[in-house]
Amino acid sequence: MRQGIQHFRVAARDGGGEVCASSAGYVVDTTSRLAYRAYDVASQAIQLFVYEPSNRTTRQLSAAPFGSAGVGELTWSPNGRLLAYTQFVTPYDDQVGSTFVVRVDGSTPPVSVGDIASRPNATEDLIWSAAGDALAFPGRVGFDY
Repeated sequence: MRQGIQHFRVAARDGGGEVCASSAGYVVDTTSRLAYRAYDVASQAIQLFVYEPSNRTTRQLSAAPFGSAGVGELTWSPNGRLLAYTQFVTPYDDQVGSTFVVRVDGSTPPVSVGDIASRPNATEDLIWSAAGDALAFPGRVGFDY
């Protein structure tokens, strides 16, 4: 496979193998990685995956429990080595779950770094510090003024 900037389209096929829909063109730097969320039939939850175009491998990074809503928002660390993501307990409640951080190389399991139940509006953006050593969670502090 050629390295560097590549152009591609994503196409959907029907049951007979015919192309039934095609996306607009995408530009991808094949020396980088692509993170995406997809429904996993085995766990019946949305999981987090990373695709590495350079060696054509896909790796599942999340471990959302069977039947949970699975992975929500996600964001890359500034150095590209970590992903932070929200994971919800049920498909019907986006206020119960956790925020996780995981190494993109898959060398360690995801680590829970915060409880969503204590943070209203936790589905808003997760924000990394410029150095990539801290993660900010938007939400409300538990003080009454």
